[in-house]
Amino acid sequence: MPPWLWLGSSASSGNPSLAWSLGNGGKGRTLIQFPLPLDDGWYKEQPCTTFRVFQHRKERSGFKHEFIVLELLDGSVCRIERMGDPDARFDALSPRGSVAHDMAQCFRPDELDQACLDSSDIVAEVELPCDFDLMDVLKICRSIHEGEKTRNYTLQVFNCYFFSLAIQVCLTRLVAHWEDQALFQKWLSEINTGVLSLPVTFQPFVNPSLRHESVLFRVYHALFPHHFESTQNSSLVEEIKLRLSLSITERPEAILQEIVYRVNTLLWHSAIDSGLDQFVEEKTKEAVLVIVRERMSLISNDSSDENKMPSLAAEKLKGESLLLLTRLLAIAGASAERIPNLNKISLKTRSVMKTQFHYPEPHSARKLGELGFKRKQATQATRGFAVDWYQWIMYYLSHVGLWFLHTALDIWGVTLFAVRNNSITCTMIDEKLERMAYEIEKMKRSGYTDLEQLVDELRALSESRVAVWGNNPWADICNCIAKYVSISIHKENETHKPVIWFCPEGKRKSMVLQSISAFQVHIQNRIEIQAKEVEGVWLGSSKSIQAELVDTLSQVWKLIREDATLVEKEHRGTKPRRHRGKQTNIRAWVREVQRTRRLQGGEGSDESESGSSSDGNSSIESELPRDGRTRPTTEQNDAYEGRPGPAKWPSRAPVSPRIPTRTIDSPDSSASFELHVVLKARGQVRAP
Repeated sequence: MPPWLWLGSSASSGNPSLAWSLGNGGKGRTLIQFPLPLDDGWYKEQPCTTFRVFQHRKERSGFKHEFIVLELLDGSVCRIERMGDPDARFDALSPRGSVAHDMAQCFRPDELDQACLDSSDIVAEVELPCDFDLMDVLKICRSIHEGEKTRNYTLQVFNCYFFSLAIQVCLTRLVAHWEDQALFQKWLSEINTGVLSLPVTFQPFVNPSLRHESVLFRVYHALFPHHFESTQNSSLVEEIKLRLSLSITERPEAILQEIVYRVNTLLWHSAIDSGLDQFVEEKTKEAVLVIVRERMSLISNDSSDENKMPSLAAEKLKGESLLLLTRLLAIAGASAERIPNLNKISLKTRSVMKTQFHYPEPHSARKLGELGFKRKQATQATRGFAVDWYQWIMYYLSHVGLWFLHTALDIWGVTLFAVRNNSITCTMIDEKLERMAYEIEKMKRSGYTDLEQLVDELRALSESRVAVWGNNPWADICNCIAKYVSISIHKENETHKPVIWFCPEGKRKSMVLQSISAFQVHIQNRIEIQAKEVEGVWLGSSKSIQAELVDTLSQVWKLIREDATLVEKEHRGTKPRRHRGKQTNIRAWVREVQRTRRLQGGEGSDESESGSSSDGNSSIESELPRDGRTRPTTEQNDAYEGRPGPAKWPSRAPVSPRIPTRTIDSPDSSASFELHVVLKARGQVRAP
């Protein structure tokens, strides 16, 4: 597809004829802008704002526009999509982009034909394990608008594809429940065991491999050998052990909450292990810096002793070298993540087993306020269409002219453009320190001149703007600690966690139960497809666009927040609404499923197809042989839910038999207990 055709990718096939206006019952298309009022605006006028199923759709023809459709519980649908500024289409070609027009429009059950869904195909359909509200989607849109880059529309990255992926991945992440405190407690216990074993496992002057890697200890030992040999001065490794162990055991609840918060801010399941490794590195870095600074202060105090005047100059040089070494250590690794007051924040998660937070009815008399906004509104483009055309023509004519010139000269063997890496040569700090340590170790006794040279080299390194660490100076310590960790957080933190129903490409027979991490693989596959399409029209590199999308989606997730005033008002609210799948009596639910199976008897298939997700992760299909179990077949599901086909929007029954987990009230007790679906490898589900 030529790149100029991408200028129409901001166009939607939805019905733009009716724009929403106050007092028309919530009908019509609205431009999502923040701050967004909740008491007297588009959200307030919607008869129903709760949904559980959403679809990712893509237009079959034209510019392949992508959008999200939410199925509201009253049979209505809400179409959410991103478009570019129609008055500045050519700005979308620039890295800055044009003003994004994020739109929302709800269609009543008798207006579904106006949603223009027949011209699109389903890329993915997802049923979430609990009810969500339109406000959840609006909060995701707000985090997109608060991003420096994501608030604008660009053809390369932040287009309708990005907008659709962001809503999907953030909604499903809310029910992932990867913040498993019991599992993190076991992991912390094993980390502490590894820390306490450091004096045995980490011996850089006994183990040749550690001796080669531990540049920090080699330099420090060359300067202060008595800190390792004297009985009056504790070993540096011993102090690191005590400092690290104290940071873990002194306030275990605070450390556990910090880990939970860190994991909660991670969007991708594949990033959890690296996030925990970064936590250990940051704590080790903090301990090493504190110890080195304390020893530096001791050297300063010893240098002020009048009885040590002959060695005063040497001690001052050693103190200065230690100060410079501390500055170099401070720039090693990633900067410590700023952790807010954990008592004043709420985790980004949605309870599946029981409702902890309830959204009120949109037409409730209670005041909700608004969804706040922390940035200024983007400036609307004012340039004319002729100016856009002129800039676009000049831009491409210059590129075409250079291409013809390059081709003509290349035929005659003349090179017009030489490929050159635009890279900066960096100075590796660890390599420099290793050379310094080697030179000092060759001397039995360091003299005044040698210390001056060492200080000069350390000062040059600390002042250099291109000096970087190849390996963290405490990486070997972290490796010794990691040897005692047997728990795989990446593999175990999705055990007994909520799952979603995933239907790829709208194929009902392929519907599967899928973990959140498996669904994220599907999202990453879509990112790769989008990056290749952008590269195919000469708008950027596939690898760079793919990396930018993955990182930007993580930033969108981090920016999602709850409004403190809104949360406070909700906690003081009235009784929550009752929706399907919440607080349902177990016997009534089982009788309903059995009655449905009897009514649909004879329509199911005896064959049970084995299904698996496209990413290779095993899943459980939505079909079940007629063997008396509770799960209906796909055909029975379609008949039960009234689904005539993917082109028309479904009407759902009040109770869905394919909810993976739910909370139910026990008739014999006021406490609620949990009904788990036992997933077998054969694709069967056994009711309790």
